[in-house]
Amino acid sequence: MNKRLLFSTLMAGVAALALAGAVSAAEQTQGSEQNPAAQPADSGGTNAQHDATKDKDAYFAALSKCDELKSVAEQQQCMDTVRKQYGQM
Repeated sequence: MNKRLLFSTLMAGVAALALAGAVSAAEQTQGSEQNPAAQPADSGGTNAQHDATKDKDAYFAALSKCDELKSVAEQQQCMDTVRKQYGQM
């Protein structure tokens, strides 16, 4: 009987610690999402985002030009070239 009580108590403690860790991790994640001011400001972030958006737009524009080609083989070759050029493989 003592072994069963000890085992049950031990398992209850393990479960409590596991749940406490999960709740703590969830609170930390939720807290950082709700308070973006707590995150350090990245002064170059807007420029990097702008450049990434321009690159993405240029990539999709180049892919759309491939769609205008008549042959499926030419379209595929064009798409492969564009993907290699923009590092999208």
